[in-house]
Amino acid sequence: MIMVTLNDIFAEDYLGRPYIIAEAGVNHNGSVDMALELIENAAHAGADCVKFQAFSAEQLVTENAPKASYQYDPENPSQTQFEMLQSLELEPESFALLANHCVQCKIDFMVTPFSIEWAKLLLDYNLCAFKISSSHLTSIDFLKAIGDFGLPIILSTGMSELNEVATAVSALDDVNQLALLHCVSMYPTPFDKANLRAIKTLHDEFWVPTGFSDHTVETITGALAVAAGARILEKHFTLDKALPGPDHSTSLIPDDFQQYVQLATKVAEIMGDGIKQPAGGEYAVRDIARLSLAAACEIPPGVIITDKMLTAKRPGTGISPAEKHRIVGQRSRYQIEKGELISLDSIDV
Repeated sequence: MIMVTLNDIFAEDYLGRPYIIAEAGVNHNGSVDMALELIENAAHAGADCVKFQAFSAEQLVTENAPKASYQYDPENPSQTQFEMLQSLELEPESFALLANHCVQCKIDFMVTPFSIEWAKLLLDYNLCAFKISSSHLTSIDFLKAIGDFGLPIILSTGMSELNEVATAVSALDDVNQLALLHCVSMYPTPFDKANLRAIKTLHDEFWVPTGFSDHTVETITGALAVAAGARILEKHFTLDKALPGPDHSTSLIPDDFQQYVQLATKVAEIMGDGIKQPAGGEYAVRDIARLSLAAACEIPPGVIITDKMLTAKRPGTGISPAEKHRIVGQRSRYQIEKGELISLDSIDV
């Protein structure tokens, strides 16, 4: 499968398959070895990019902050969000290993930084872009600081009103390559809440590439998002849905992720370029299936041809019925037999 690059996505006339991000996120469970395995599997499944998250629990959340309902662990019911996130941290040097492994696996490396300090640290690690979480969409100073680093930015818009997205886009006005992802921050997202028409709404409002950060548990939703105009897809990715951790159960395993990529690719092919013209193979069919003007009766030579003397029959290799006005009122040169296709040679024009 031909890989798609971010530069492709930002080309104004791009109509190829979407740029597909395997959101490894925190599904490494704090293990660098598992993170490396996620990279390998994401590349094998056909993803263009694998994305991780960089944060310090101490910087991000208060010690007693509750967990979201989807993060609840029945085996550890008293665990706070702080304790959960602390167990999922990676050290800065770990990201250097992940970046190098992405180069070896020929897959783009992307990270969501949750602080400006982390963003600065990550600049040396061959990032293709910064991904900004929906949670930080209203952190205007943060957005401006990230925008100043000069990398492409992909911003998720979960939990947001359109006016909030507009404020965030304005804060990133100097970013050369900005993309927006429609996102529903429900884990998992029910089908009736996915609202894929919002992908086009974002594009029409801000005129930047748009896509879908997909939190459903389905493999078909990426393909549906492509049909709705998505140029970028992001989908949570895991080695095993049964692993402990907040995101595994709503992620796709490698085989399912590969199907997700394949379905999205097929739909991109089906969508075509939007130009209404015959496909290459249609021309031969057109000659056979369309109609041509023919004599409805025997037409002697020297007769003025009237509408009643004409009919339309296959094949479509003669004069189109749409051109009948060019024939009516003209004089026949020679006898035209009933059923014979009318040609310009048979009339005096």
